[in-house]
Amino acid sequence: MTEKMTKVGNKLVQLREPFIAPVSEFVGREDEMKRILAAWMAGVDILPLSPLLLGDPGVGKNRIVYECARICSKDLYIFQGHEDVGAEDLVCAVWFSDDPNKKMDYIVSELVSTMLKGGVCFVDEIAKIRTLALAPLASLMDERRYPEMDKQFLTYLKSKKGY
Repeated sequence: MTEKMTKVGNKLVQLREPFIAPVSEFVGREDEMKRILAAWMAGVDILPLSPLLLGDPGVGKNRIVYECARICSKDLYIFQGHEDVGAEDLVCAVWFSDDPNKKMDYIVSELVSTMLKGGVCFVDEIAKIRTLALAPLASLMDERRYPEMDKQFLTYLKSKKGY
C-alpha cells in the first residue's frame, strides 16, 4: 500500500497504488478493445461511458482492460468485488492506526483514488457485489459523475481539476 497521502476536508487520507500489469504481447480482441476505447472517449459535453464486460472465466476480460489502460497511458486501479463488499468499501476504509499520534487511518478505495489522481478504475467481479452495495456507483455512471457520499468530501472532489 502507498504512503502517498492527500488531505480531504480536514482529514488526511491514504491513496491506493495503481496496479502494474505484467507486460506481454497481446494478440487478438481488437474489436472489443476498439469498443472499450471508444466508450472511454470524452469531449465537450461528451462524458466517457463505463462499459461492462461479460464472458466466461478465462476469455481475457481482465487482460483487455489492462491493455486498454496501457494504450491510453492511464493508471489502472482494480477494486476486487465479492459478496461481502459494502457501499462504504467502494469509498473509504477506516483502520486502527499504527501511528501512536493517531487513532485511525483513512484509506480511500481504488475507485476514489482513481477519482483523485485520474486513471481507470476496474471493478473486477462486479456481479458478485450485492445490489445495495453498488449504490455509490449509480451516480458515477450517469451525468452527475460523483458518488453519493459525504458532502465535504464531494465538495473536495468537485474542486479537483478535470473532475
